[in-house]
Amino acid sequence: MKRARFWLLASAVLALVQAFVPDWRTGILGAMALPFTALGWVMRTLSLSGGVGNVLAWTLYGLLCLLPVLFWLRSQRRREDGMLLLLSGILALVLYYMINPNLRHSYWQNDVGDLVYALPFWSILVAWGVLKLIVNEEVLERNIYRALRIFLLLCAAGCLMDCLGGELKNLLWQVKRYAGMDYGFSSGPTLLILLIRYLARLAEGVLTALVLYRGTALLDALEADPFSEACVEAAGEISRRCREALAIITLSSAFVNLAQLLMHGMLLDIQMELALPVMGMAVCFAMLAVTKLLVRGKALQDDNDLFV
Repeated sequence: MKRARFWLLASAVLALVQAFVPDWRTGILGAMALPFTALGWVMRTLSLSGGVGNVLAWTLYGLLCLLPVLFWLRSQRRREDGMLLLLSGILALVLYYMINPNLRHSYWQNDVGDLVYALPFWSILVAWGVLKLIVNEEVLERNIYRALRIFLLLCAAGCLMDCLGGELKNLLWQVKRYAGMDYGFSSGPTLLILLIRYLARLAEGVLTALVLYRGTALLDALEADPFSEACVEAAGEISRRCREALAIITLSSAFVNLAQLLMHGMLLDIQMELALPVMGMAVCFAMLAVTKLLVRGKALQDDNDLFV
């Protein structure tokens, strides 16, 4: 739970960075290319230093390219592990172009070019990791709770980043657009509606993230003992939170639409929305079903304990 709280806090901080730092995406993507850029610079420097340096550069290049092959030799050599051999070839190509940037097309001899060459490596590595998890049933069964916990936290982080980052950035842009400009009447009502609309979307994102966060507590209880009272309580708590979140989301959307209707003659920006939280309703109904199944499972387990 402490790790989950840290995850959500880090997501909120990253969301604020997204809102106030214009080139935050470029910085994160640039960090993904940085290891290859640094390795390319080191090997290029060694190669240009002389004969011994050139031998060291080629030796380092070969060892780095053979790393995925070594992982393949130590693996169980299932079908998905064959992607490690492909990864070795991609790594050789990426490092070669990092060492020799003058061999690239002139349009890609820059930081963007580094990213273009680095991302295929990361995409194949992620694809191998996902296939390694889902193809092997033993691995999937052994790591099912961990995988679900990571998935829930990623979804919660996405909700927070969208409402705290994307929506806040859009609000700041609209305030800058409408504030201080002469439209023949005051922009105050428009700014008020923009703030109310943002608060409604913020509530939706935060409530959804909290429901997903509570899902990790249910996974902890299931992992400890699927027939315990804690599982039933955790599932019931999630179901209750889902119902509350759905009520707040739909009512806030209706309130925003009503406020815009009553003030439409004074507004410079109107966005009517029909809130139909399909995913939230699906989670709510699923949790109700899970709660009933857990209650019945616990009742059967109690009956079996009585017979024993």
